[in-house]
Amino acid sequence: MSRSWVIGVFVVLAATVVMLIWHKSRKEQGIEDIIPEGYSKIDRVQIVGSFDTLLFERIDSVWYYGAEQLSTRAVKNLILTSANLSMKSIVPFEDIGRPEFAADFMFMFRGKEAGHFTFQKSDGGYYIYEAQDDYAYGVELVGYEDYALEKIFSTELDHYRDHLLVSLLPVEIKRIEIDPLEGEAFLVKDEPALTFMLQDSAKDLSHCADTMQVRMLFSFFNALRYDRQIAPKSIEDQINSELPDAIIRVVDRNDSAYRFEVFPWYNQGNGEPDMFKCIVRYNNNNSAYYIMNYYYLDLLLRNTKAYLNDCD
Repeated sequence: MSRSWVIGVFVVLAATVVMLIWHKSRKEQGIEDIIPEGYSKIDRVQIVGSFDTLLFERIDSVWYYGAEQLSTRAVKNLILTSANLSMKSIVPFEDIGRPEFAADFMFMFRGKEAGHFTFQKSDGGYYIYEAQDDYAYGVELVGYEDYALEKIFSTELDHYRDHLLVSLLPVEIKRIEIDPLEGEAFLVKDEPALTFMLQDSAKDLSHCADTMQVRMLFSFFNALRYDRQIAPKSIEDQINSELPDAIIRVVDRNDSAYRFEVFPWYNQGNGEPDMFKCIVRYNNNNSAYYIMNYYYLDLLLRNTKAYLNDCD
């Protein structure tokens, strides 16, 4: 056996031992090395979701997606929540369950990485980990243990855009009441079972409900945005003389209510309503009128029959 062969084996074994010690040390060190230090130490954020990659950049105190100005509050919430995550456990990766939601978040400062992890929700718990690891850290946000963190760690560009009016995840919604443009007013709730009821007659049509179409309603209150706020004085004659085309009321699981009264917007100068935008009075507030795109409201204004199958 040559001396050089023995030395080579020793070097390989020593390197392996060092790597194992480093791996164990980093694992036990916790999440401090993979989460951002704080808001002021971040000027770029990259989010990689299932379908898109988003890159946000801070210039002075303003966050941008390309040339589009973003909601500072939404981006700041993401960074501060990441920085304040608390480790609950260290779990072998194969034990954390199938992901209900997962995305990669990288934070940078002056061109250098300042935090990088995959955020995952599985079996009702939240985990973060690095791509090469065989374990994950169970995490929580102390003081907000019951909060849906996937709402903050969103991969949707709309979540970070400005002019956010309401953002509710389907799991946060307790009840939806809609008085649509056509058809009878109805109420929908999802617990203990899916319920579809006509409000005026109190007729329960749950057995006739198109389950997929009704459940879709619960997803349309995530990131509702407006184009701009409008001065009440400029539309007071119209609002005082017209009934709304539709009324939508949502109640969340904390029993907070959100009410939208939808009016046509006559901005063409020819007495015809705009085909793509409408006026929304929010929460019965006579000073809170917004121009909104029907893109956000169209499915909420359908005829009642759109949510029912043919049945007796």
